[in-house]
Amino acid sequence: MTANGGAVLAEPFDVPGNGRMTVAIDPAGAAFGVWQAAGTIGAEIYNEPGGLTWTDARLTDPDAARAFYAAVFGFRYQALDGAPTDYVTFDLGQGPLGGMGGMIGAPPGTPSHWVAYFAVADTDATVAAAVDGGATLLGDPMDTQFGRMAFLTDPESAVFALAGPPPPT
Repeated sequence: MTANGGAVLAEPFDVPGNGRMTVAIDPAGAAFGVWQAAGTIGAEIYNEPGGLTWTDARLTDPDAARAFYAAVFGFRYQALDGAPTDYVTFDLGQGPLGGMGGMIGAPPGTPSHWVAYFAVADTDATVAAAVDGGATLLGDPMDTQFGRMAFLTDPESAVFALAGPPPPT
């Protein structure tokens, strides 16, 4: 990773009985983890309510980060209709795994970061439950071509997103 402009924050270590991991940052400053499965494969539920459905890298230098992820992990990129011009999806040849682009409306001074999107059956009801549980809503839920979305922070200030189906027309 360091040969491609990244930095290792936690050298690879074993999680006994589960796998091996490391934590690093890309050249744009976004922290990420790498998991090598053993007893635990990782996300077993995805693209259904309660599971991970998408990840986004919001980057201050998308070009440097894209070159890094291509060199380190073999990511390939594809433009996405309706998205900002600097936003692309990334994949390893079997369909999109997530997206990567600029800061997309983040307040000035926001550092590069990854956002996890969780699938929900009802975005508004899940926002209400999350806020009741101590989350903070970062803006009104919005309808997009990809579904109804909302961005929140948990009680420890970690940003996450909810992605529900589009509302009926």
